[in-house]
Amino acid sequence: MACFTADQLPVLSTLAREFAVCDRWFSALPGPTWPNRFFLHAASSAGLDHSPDPVDTVRSKLSGYTFEHGTLYEALDGKGLPWRVYAGDALPQVSALAGMDLPTTVEHYHHLDDLAEHLQDPAYPAAYTFIEPNYGHVLTHGGDFRCGNSQHPLDDVTDGEALIKSVYEGLRRSPLWESSLLVITYDEHGGFYDHVPPPAAVPPGDRTDPEHSAHGFRFDRLGVRVPTVVVSPWIPAAAPAGTDSSTDGGTGSGTDGGTDGRNCNLIDHTQYDHGSLLATVERLFGLAPLTDRDARANDFLHLLSADAPREAPRTLPDPAESGVSWKAEAAGPADPGRPVTATLRGFVETAAIQEARLHPQEHDRIRQRAAGIATVADAEQYLSDITAQLGRAGLRIARPPQG
Repeated sequence: MACFTADQLPVLSTLAREFAVCDRWFSALPGPTWPNRFFLHAASSAGLDHSPDPVDTVRSKLSGYTFEHGTLYEALDGKGLPWRVYAGDALPQVSALAGMDLPTTVEHYHHLDDLAEHLQDPAYPAAYTFIEPNYGHVLTHGGDFRCGNSQHPLDDVTDGEALIKSVYEGLRRSPLWESSLLVITYDEHGGFYDHVPPPAAVPPGDRTDPEHSAHGFRFDRLGVRVPTVVVSPWIPAAAPAGTDSSTDGGTGSGTDGGTDGRNCNLIDHTQYDHGSLLATVERLFGLAPLTDRDARANDFLHLLSADAPREAPRTLPDPAESGVSWKAEAAGPADPGRPVTATLRGFVETAAIQEARLHPQEHDRIRQRAAGIATVADAEQYLSDITAQLGRAGLRIARPPQG
C-alpha cells in the first residue's frame, strides 16, 4: 500500500485525506480473485479456494456458482430493494453467480460509461450499486490487463484513478450525494507480504462443494490487507488538533481523527474483511446475514456519525501523467499461440456460464468448446463470440471494445 506516492495517485490520495481510510481491511482469504469476489457477494465462496482451471471448466456448473443462502442480490430482491451492476465490459466476474441469468442481467446491468449520467436522475432506483471495471486487453485480444482501468498489473494505475474520479464526481454532482456511501476497495492484495499478519477468521459455516477445494482450506484465516477508502458526506471532518475525536465503533480498535500534518481525515483501525460490506448493507436495510462470516463481521456504519451532510470537494485532481506509451498501440493478439493463463481461464469460465444462459439446451457442447480452449488466440475468438452474442441478446454492457 506504500508502492505509490500521493503525487502518483492524487485522486485516491485526495479521497483518503478527505474521508476515511480503513487500515485493517483484510481480504476474505489468502487466495486469488474468484473466491475473494464471491465473499464480497455472498459472504462465502462455497468452498472455492483457487482460481478456475481447465478441470473446473470441464465440470463447470454452467448455471453459475451457487451458495446455500444465496447472494446479496437475491437478499435485496427478497426485500424489494432494487440493485444495479455497472461494468466496463461484457464479462464481469459477478456474472458467474447463479441467478445472474440473461433476463436479470438485461434488466440490472448497465455500462460503466453511463453511470455518471444515471446518477443525475433524482429517481435513481438502486439501493445498492456494484461497480466492476474494464479489464482491458485480457478480454479484447487475450493479452494482459493493459488499456483497462482495473489497476491490475501490467495496466496503468492512472486509468483506474480516472475511473475513481469519474465515479466520485458523478456522485458528488448527483441529487443522491447526501444519502450516499461509496466504498473503494480491492478483491485481494496481489502480493505475498504484509507486515500485519492476517488474523483468524470466522468460517462461513454454510454448505460447501468438495469439488471446489484444491487446497483443503478451512476459511478460518483472513488474507492480506487491501486498501479501502470509505466516502460519504456523513463522515465527519476530523476535529481540530488537541480535541478528542476517537471512536471505536464498538470494537475497541479506535478511529483516529486527523490533525495538522496528517495525510488523512479519519483512519479507522477496526478489523474488517469483505464480509463487512455485506454486514453494513444488511444492517442498513434490515436484511438477514447470509453466513456466519457476515453475521460476525464488523460493519462501518459508525463512520457515518456527522450531525448533517458536510461539504466536500466537487472535483478531484486529474490523474497523474504516467508517461506510459503503449496506449497508442493498436490492439491485436500478443503471442497468439501462448497457453491460456489462469487469469484468462477465469474469463473463459465466465463466458461459458453466459453462453449456457444463451443456449440452455447445449451444456455438453459448451463444456467441450470451453475446455478445448488452449491458446490465447482460442480464448480471444471465444470471448469475442460470446460478447457479440450477448450484445445481440440485449445486454447493455456488451459493447464493441475501444481502441
